[in-house]
Amino acid sequence: MIVMATCRACGDSVAISVLIEEYEDFADGGVRHGVFTTLSEAESEMLISGECGLCFDDPFDEEND
Repeated sequence: MIVMATCRACGDSVAISVLIEEYEDFADGGVRHGVFTTLSEAESEMLISGECGLCFDDPFDEEND
């Protein structure tokens, strides 16, 4: 399944391909490292925190506002 996610900090949007089972486990309260086994750390973070990897890594970078 494809999930569209938009970074709440910078507004960038990405399409993330997620296994349906993993997304359902996440929606049911699963923990990131135990659920999204097929995603990169940046993709997982986008779904969990709503921030892209750049904004999550450096929240005070003015270019990410």
